[in-house]
Amino acid sequence: MKKIVIIELLNSPILLSEEKGKELLKVLKKSFHKLGACQIDFQGYKFLSSAFLNSSFGQLCIDENVSIGEFNKKFEVINLDENGKDDLELCLSNAQLRKKLIDKGCNEEDFYSTIAYS
Repeated sequence: MKKIVIIELLNSPILLSEEKGKELLKVLKKSFHKLGACQIDFQGYKFLSSAFLNSSFGQLCIDENVSIGEFNKKFEVINLDENGKDDLELCLSNAQLRKKLIDKGCNEEDFYSTIAYS
């Protein structure tokens, strides 16, 4: 099983930015298409944000139409604390909802701006 050590790949234990998430997304997409199961190792990370998770794991689920079940079969996430696991689970759930909106032809910006001002 291939292992992706995130802080080595991104050269940083600080996983806050959307840009870092997009860097990881490129690797995740390659792994998704070319490899079998893959282990994602968060060993040594210091900070984690929803922006990072959404732009990597969430975007993968949207772009590749990956369900949470498929994600969990394909990727084994290790060395992520309980808060990080909760954040990742929320990210994946939100990606599923966003994908449903997109599939229904809903403009996300209009949808979220309508909710924000309701």
